Amino acid sequence: MGTAPARAQTSPAVRDRLIDALAGLPVPEVRKVHARTGGLASARRRQRYAADLQALAYDLLPEHFDPVVGASPFHLDAFGVLGRATAQRDAPMRVAIAAPRGHAKSTIAGLALPLACLLHPERYDRRFILLVRETHAHAVRELGTLRYELEHNEAIRALYGDLVTEEWRQDEIVTATGVLVKAVGAGDAVRGLKWRSRRPDLAIVDDLENDEQVLSSEQRRKLRLWFSRALLAVGDARRGLDVVVVGTVLHYDSLLRWLVTSAPGWTRRTYRAVLSWPDALDTLWREWEAVYAADESEDKGEARAFYESRRAEMDAGAEVLWPGGDSLYANMLYRAQFGPGAHAAEKQNEPRDAETALIDPDWIRYWEGQAPAFAQIVTVFDPALGKPTGDYQAVVTLGRTADSLLYVLRADLLRQPLDTVEEHALRAAVQDHASVLVAEDDSMERVRADLHRLCVRRGVVIGLEGRKQSKSKRSRLVTLQPLIRQGAIRFRRGEQRLLIDQLLALRADGTSVDHDDGPDALEMAKDRLGYVAAHGARQARPGANGNGHDGTRAGGLGDFDGASASSLFGGREALTW
Repeated sequence: MGTAPARAQTSPAVRDRLIDALAGLPVPEVRKVHARTGGLASARRRQRYAADLQALAYDLLPEHFDPVVGASPFHLDAFGVLGRATAQRDAPMRVAIAAPRGHAKSTIAGLALPLACLLHPERYDRRFILLVRETHAHAVRELGTLRYELEHNEAIRALYGDLVTEEWRQDEIVTATGVLVKAVGAGDAVRGLKWRSRRPDLAIVDDLENDEQVLSSEQRRKLRLWFSRALLAVGDARRGLDVVVVGTVLHYDSLLRWLVTSAPGWTRRTYRAVLSWPDALDTLWREWEAVYAADESEDKGEARAFYESRRAEMDAGAEVLWPGGDSLYANMLYRAQFGPGAHAAEKQNEPRDAETALIDPDWIRYWEGQAPAFAQIVTVFDPALGKPTGDYQAVVTLGRTADSLLYVLRADLLRQPLDTVEEHALRAAVQDHASVLVAEDDSMERVRADLHRLCVRRGVVIGLEGRKQSKSKRSRLVTLQPLIRQGAIRFRRGEQRLLIDQLLALRADGTSVDHDDGPDALEMAKDRLGYVAAHGARQARPGANGNGHDGTRAGGLGDFDGASASSLFGGREALTW
């Protein structure tokens, strides 16, 4: 009886190199040699996917993530943020991401993330997941996409086996790894949700708002109440509920906008499809729009040819978030087809009504770094006395240069008790080297005594000025438009988003779709510095630097003009707060 030939032995080092190489191969290739490595290649691959959400998404979901198109900075950041956040255990996770339409945000958060949780429950430890959409039907559809991948994705089945169980229904599934995923629509009854011994531990909220719902202030209020009082309360009392919210900001006062700008304790991200507009936006691109409008061909070939023949010049100065998936030309097409307002909302997360808006976001000019020398600085204080609950108290500091440019040094919009805001306003005026603290006449009369006491207590000498408004708020706010359009008002980059949002919410008639406290204070500061716009030029009214004009009444600890500010604040560096 003969002996069987000896099987060649592979050294551990060679085997490890082979396994590492196999971990980067397509799954079908891995399956061919799976047996020879004793399953270690598949194990190594699963280990890599457990640690890398992006690798899992790109390898296991190739139909959704095209490597040829490539990833955007948004994708890389989102994978990193979600991967890190879901790995933590010390506190409830709160992540809010506003991203442009068509940038795969739903695929990342609504498909890749729950897939990672149910494939690797030992790492993520999220066993009861809610997929939340604007309606129950939309949530069921999103769950259906996940279920399809589990049932038909060959790569997933090869690496993880059959995950289908008997608990497989239209609006919820239970996987073989012991994870429940349930579809939930906005407004659904979620109180008391429980599965076995567990309550929901992760909610993935995707496009919770729609175009129609956000137009109603009552609907916005109801959604916020449901979100905060019902959804956020369904988690375990000890551990809490982890929440990931993704979407596009559809309204200035939307839930998502609040989450990505103001909600305390949230990791926040806002992305815009166009990071910087091309230099030729008002020249060559205007010509292109005319060609596009006149081009009656189905493929708009003339417009495309116009662009290609001048591409370098038309692209100059532009930067987009996702060059491979949403190019500059694609964004300009969207803008031409649906209007600047639609593009601002759907692609820039800057919703507005282009037809009725007072301010175009393209007009906003920024400054950064060291502030220039100023001829005069004023701080305006709007304590919001007697206004409906929910309005902001505004503290705005504005500086005027010798060449007639206005720089917004501060734009604090607060919701705090009056005494807190009074002290904040006085501190701001001191720190910003303002010559005078201004408020509307009636407001100043009500807070003057408080401010006077604060000045004495803090050792501050500053003019307290009440300013009588002779025109309606509407007529005053519209005077901001020509100055912003001309670039005469500059905003500090990265620090005055709420003020800018309120400016963009102004209608052409001076009314607002929501709050106007910041623009109102900005206009008062502009007016205090004596600015008017006439025939496209910036002008300063004679005597504008003094007190007592236009119904202005000054008082408090010293009545003085701007020229006396340096002497009054010569020792300011010694002041402490």
